Amino acid sequence: MKIAPFIQYQLGEKGVEVLIAGRPVRRIRYGDIESVRRGYSFWNEHWSSRLDVWRTGVTIRRRSGLLRNFVITPDDPDAFLDNLRQHL
Repeated sequence: MKIAPFIQYQLGEKGVEVLIAGRPVRRIRYGDIESVRRGYSFWNEHWSSRLDVWRTGVTIRRRSGLLRNFVITPDDPDAFLDNLRQHL
């Protein structure tokens, strides 16, 4: 169930981008991504657009930063992960 339809995610030229109302507000560079997986991780920075974060969550583990787990909730997590892995 979408709770924030104005939050979207895209794979940009330089990294994974979080968009609010179509404008990029956060980016994780491809070079800073250590791993990606389906699921939710505790102790994270999260940009959730859905209530069912446990089912649709994608965790991006960064190589740097205080909170290295970055969680997003794309509409189609499997397709998003496949496309992201192609960029990596």
